Parts: sequence; C-alpha cells; structure tokens
Amino acid sequence: MANVKISDLTTKDVLTGGEFVPIVQSGTSFKATVSAIGNSADLTNLNTKVNTLTGQAIGLSGALSSTIVGSNNSIVGGRNNNLSGLDSFIGGGFENVLSGSNSFIGSGRRNIIKNDQSVIVAGNENTIDIDSCDKSFIGSGGNNKINTRSGGNIVGGIGNILSAGSTQASIVGGTGNLLSGGYVSFIGGGIYNTVEGQYAIIGGGKQNKICSPLNISSAAAIVGGTTNSLSGVGSFIGAGLANTSCGNRTVIGGGRNNYTKNAYSVIVGGHSNSNKSNQGFMGAGSCNTICSGTCSVLVGGECNIVCSGTVQFIGGGYKNCASGSVSVTVGGCLNDNKGTYSVLAGGRDNIICASSDSSIIGGKSNILKHNCSFIAGSNITSVSSNMLHAQRLFLTSSCLPTSDPGVAGVVWNDSGTLKISI
Repeated sequence: MANVKISDLTTKDVLTGGEFVPIVQSGTSFKATVSAIGNSADLTNLNTKVNTLTGQAIGLSGALSSTIVGSNNSIVGGRNNNLSGLDSFIGGGFENVLSGSNSFIGSGRRNIIKNDQSVIVAGNENTIDIDSCDKSFIGSGGNNKINTRSGGNIVGGIGNILSAGSTQASIVGGTGNLLSGGYVSFIGGGIYNTVEGQYAIIGGGKQNKICSPLNISSAAAIVGGTTNSLSGVGSFIGAGLANTSCGNRTVIGGGRNNYTKNAYSVIVGGHSNSNKSNQGFMGAGSCNTICSGTCSVLVGGECNIVCSGTVQFIGGGYKNCASGSVSVTVGGCLNDNKGTYSVLAGGRDNIICASSDSSIIGGKSNILKHNCSFIAGSNITSVSSNMLHAQRLFLTSSCLPTSDPGVAGVVWNDSGTLKISI
C-alpha cells in the first residue's frame, strides 16, 4: 500500500470504532482508534444534530435538536422544533410545536398549532389552540391566538385574539384586538378594538367596541375613531370619539360624545348630541336633544330640544324647544313651540302655546294662544283666533284698490279713506 494517496483509498462507510488513524500529540506521532478520538472530544460547542424521529416520518433534513412523532411529517430546518401530528410540516424556526394533522408552520419562534388543517406562516409565540379551531390561519406577528371554532384568520399584528365561539372570523392586524363570539365578523386593525357580535365589522381605530346582547346577529359596523361603542342590530358609527349607539339600525356619522337610542335614528356629527327618537334625524351642532317621538328633525344649533311629539322640526338656533306635533321652529333663541301645524320662525323668547295652525315670525317676547292666528312684531299676546296680530300695519296706498272690489274683507282706498269691502 506504499505510495498510495489517501484520496485513492477505498471508502469505508461503516466504522466499528476500532480502526486506527494517525495523530500528532505534542509534536510526536501516534496512532489512535476512532472510538478513542470520539470519547475524548469536547462536543459541547459543536453544532451537532441531535434529532429524534419516531414513526413513518418523511425526514429531518436540516433540523437541529428537533423531534418528529407520527407519520408523513417533515421538519426542514431550525432548532428544537417538535412535530407530533400526521401529514404535517415545519419549515424551520425555533421551538415551534405542531401536534395537529395536515397543518403547517413555516418558521418563527415558539409558535404552536394544536389543531388540524391549520397554518402559521411565521412570527413569534402565535398559537392556534383547542381541538375545535380547525382550518385556522395566522400569518405572522407576535402573541396572536386563535381559540375558537373553525375558520379563524389572523393575518398579523401583536396580541390579537379570536376567541369564544367566533367562526369564519378575521383580524387583519393591529394590537390587542379581540373578536369573541363573532360569526363571520371582522377587525381590520387598530388598537384594543373588540367585536362581540355576529356579522360585525370594526375597520380600525382605538378601543372601539361592538357588543351584541346574547351574541345575536348584530350586523353592525364601526369604521374607525376612538372609544366608540355600538350595541344595536344593523347600526353604524363612521368615526369620531366616544360616540354611543344603543338602538337598532341607527347611524352616527362622526363627531364626539353623540348618542342614539331608538330604531332608525341618525346623528351626522357634532358633539354631545342625543337622539332618542324613532326615525329621527339630527344633523350636527352641540348639546342638542331629541327626547322622544317619531320622525322629528333637528338640523343643528346648540342646546335645542325636541321634547315630545311627532314630525317636529328645529332648524337651528340656541335653546329652542319644540313639544307639539307637525310643527316647525326655524331658528332664533329661547323660543318654545308647543303648537300643532305651527311655525315659529326666528326671534327670541317667543311662545306658541297649545294652539294649532298658527305662526310667529320673528320679534321677541310674543305669546300666541289662539288657533289660526299670526303674530308679527314684539311683545304681543294674541287675543283671538283667525287674526293677524301686529303692533303697526303699513300698507302701500298706491297698491290698494281705489274702488270697492266687491270681495268681503278686502281693504280699498276711497280717496284717502281706508274702507273694507263687505
């Protein structure tokens, strides 16, 4: 065997440990067995593969200190991963645990799947938990958890949770969002938003909440904003701050501290407005209130109140009050319309009492007590029904008839003398 290169020697794949190899120690040549070399070597710092494979596993191709128990499983790489399901796969990462069947962990750190037909792509300490949440998905992020029925999805974010009976529900991202009991519900993102209803949506924002009593179908939506709360069925909050909807099929567009209570009521915006009527509409303004009734409208202004009645209208102004029915208060200040089919247009401190078909146009401190009457001016109190009340009356003489028109009640000018046709 003299003068034969090592590269030309016959390959030996199986060693017994007793084979001799040349070594050099302290400048002197020796021979040693393979087993002696192995027993004396310090392996504590070597990147050795100490894998465990039990069952009909496909393989641990590049894994380190990982374990497979079960059939048709694979771990491609990573370290300290554990796979004990069936027909499942871990791509890599560190200390990932998969015990479900037909499931997949791509990579990441300390991700856990305990269920079948589920996927975690990557991320840190994400969990798909309990036996009933099959067919679930976590894309990435950290500390996200699905602990619910089948069909849940968390795309990413931090600390998001699908819990307590949510089915086919999704959280796209954000931080600390909670979706509980929501069948086909959705949170897009944001911080610490909560959905506890079915068919419900929160787009984003902070600390918004949809809470449906007894987990009934809420079919509600909050687009964004902060600390908005919605508990009715089929209701909507667009955005804003601290808006609250308790009624069914209500709308709050935005604003701050607005409140709706009964069905089909609307507040577009403003702040500190309250709409407690059925089918009532409030535009904007501040501190306005529709207390009760049906089909009333308050457009804007400040501190205006529809106290009661139906089909009431307040256009704006300050501290106006309407408590009749089918009446109009256009604006002004401190006006009080208690009439039916009545109009109070502007002015201040005017009152229409419990009369009908009457009007006050402007002025101040007028009181209308009679039906089918009209006040124009100030400091006037009505004295009769079917009467125009005014402090003074101006008529353009050139426009008056100069002969008797023959129509009862018409004023005409008889050479400078006013007469009334009878």
